[in-house]
Amino acid sequence: MARPTKYSEELVNKICEQIARGSTLLKICENEHMPGYSTVMTWKNERKKFQDKYARAREDRADFRFDEIDQILSEDMKDMVAVQRAKLKIDAKKWQMSKEAPKKYSDKVDLTSSDGTMSSDQSITVIFEDAKKNNSENS
Repeated sequence: MARPTKYSEELVNKICEQIARGSTLLKICENEHMPGYSTVMTWKNERKKFQDKYARAREDRADFRFDEIDQILSEDMKDMVAVQRAKLKIDAKKWQMSKEAPKKYSDKVDLTSSDGTMSSDQSITVIFEDAKKNNSENS
């Protein structure tokens, strides 16, 4: 049976739904009833509507992974191997979440101070002097 290669909203919705539920595009495209990976990537690159749905599905997958982490944390782990396995799974999912939905799940760096002396609208000027010149003057 030939793989589908014709673009359709129904096929796009199936792909994006599977992505949002935690699947990868590579895994989805392994299914003989789905288009090949390169076909889907072509659709994504050439069709703005699909590109938007795909991006949203990946953000939704980050939320799905967040829920998976909650499930892992609620499992009863009686031995150290299970704990280490759970930690590895959680760390991998957190990393993936930070890449798929960085605004929501990546680490944020606050460059302001609580007293207002440092804020993001201030600039800092750094002047580098010639170290040899300073050393020879001090000798």
